[in-house]
Amino acid sequence: MPHCILECSQDILQRCNQQELMQHCFDAALSSELFTADDIKVRVITLDAQRVGEIDHSQLHIQLKILDGRSVEQRKDLSLRVMTGVHLYLKDSGLTKVSLSVEVTDIERASYSKIIF
Repeated sequence: MPHCILECSQDILQRCNQQELMQHCFDAALSSELFTADDIKVRVITLDAQRVGEIDHSQLHIQLKILDGRSVEQRKDLSLRVMTGVHLYLKDSGLTKVSLSVEVTDIERASYSKIIF
């Protein structure tokens, strides 16, 4: 845990390296010290269509699904670390007019199932 899901406008992926974008998210999540490297999962979902208000903005929404039990302070720190790491990468890639958001949601431990085979 966590599951880092990057919902991303196509134009962002055309201007950024997808692997580097995922790495920046991964590194930021790891820097929170809430998870081990082996537990962090990152994936990108490309948005076929999207709209941000009346303005022509690209969109990147990052959902961080983590097992419940973390404090509000830990979740806020995680959110800000991921926001900052990805924001700096996007800016360094020359992107402007991007709506970037990060959401941390809890996964209930009691009902979560997982198998690795």
